[in-house]
Amino acid sequence: MNGGDLVLAEKAGRENGFEYVVERGSHKLVLGSAYHPIRVLISHGENANSWNLCFDNPFLSNELSRSFPDIEEDGNYHIWSLQLLAAFLHRASELARSMPETSISRYQKEIQNALDTEPDIKGTEREALIRQRIGQDIYRQALIDYWGGCCALSGIDIPEILRASHAKAWSECETDAERLDVYNGFLFRADIDALFDRHLITFADDGLLIPSPRLTDYQLRALNLDGDRYLTHISPQHLPYLTWHRQRLVK
Repeated sequence: MNGGDLVLAEKAGRENGFEYVVERGSHKLVLGSAYHPIRVLISHGENANSWNLCFDNPFLSNELSRSFPDIEEDGNYHIWSLQLLAAFLHRASELARSMPETSISRYQKEIQNALDTEPDIKGTEREALIRQRIGQDIYRQALIDYWGGCCALSGIDIPEILRASHAKAWSECETDAERLDVYNGFLFRADIDALFDRHLITFADDGLLIPSPRLTDYQLRALNLDGDRYLTHISPQHLPYLTWHRQRLVK
């Protein structure tokens, strides 16, 4: 990697979620972030202003391959323009922040900070409320990052009307890891969230919307949910939670 390429890659990382240099060599650059545990190895591509990138995290590699299917080969990503590099790193940082282990680590730190600030609340109802508020805020942000700020069904990208939906309800989850798992739910438009939360709609393993028999054809048309509607994408990790949700569809 020549000096100019190295500077451009470092700048792109700094502006798109990989803000510090972990390792610098004559032909490679390793970037990281204080906001997630992922590191990216960047090496020189075949041409000037081109790069090869790789990650050591299967979660990230699988999700990035969905977002950028044409640039992946054997776990490496071939970037041929600075604009593509910036977009790729931005998406990688979004996904890194949404990873289940990132969410649970952040949750534990914020809970500990709250308990250090107010030690007298431990074991009280106030502690439970604080845990729920912190957890729900972290979960919502993870879903926003994972879904790129768009509704998982309609694709709408108005933050004010998007809701963090759980497939397996918060109160039914056995662990904080389940409650905060980005795969235990979807980012939905408010009306879709309400239907999903009340088990009036659910989804098949291929992402096809399944309405409750309680909903009429007229109601589905009025909601713009008639015909075959699919989630914009679905991962294998979603499936256990969707199975739980389908079993509770209103009959």
